Amino acid sequence: LLRCAYMEIHNEVINDLLAPDGVNLKLFEDPVQGLVVADLRDEPLFSPEQAMSLLQYGVTRMHTGATASNRHSSRSHTLFRLTVESKRVQEEE
Repeated sequence: LLRCAYMEIHNEVINDLLAPDGVNLKLFEDPVQGLVVADLRDEPLFSPEQAMSLLQYGVTRMHTGATASNRHSSRSHTLFRLTVESKRVQEEE
């Protein structure tokens, strides 16, 4: 199973770039998983094209603004996370 999540940190606020209602998400520490962003959408992936499509969609939702050297400079930090889950298949005897 392959999943992705895409978040941005803008002015110390975490936003989900794949979910329009995912604004001002909270960060907490889980004893098993470590740092977790609450309510961050984890989208299952079925093809490389789908991953690229989600990445492009998230880019359209990023905070940007003009600077002296770039009209569309990113005004945030982003993280595109890919999660790969696998399990060992037991061999037949």
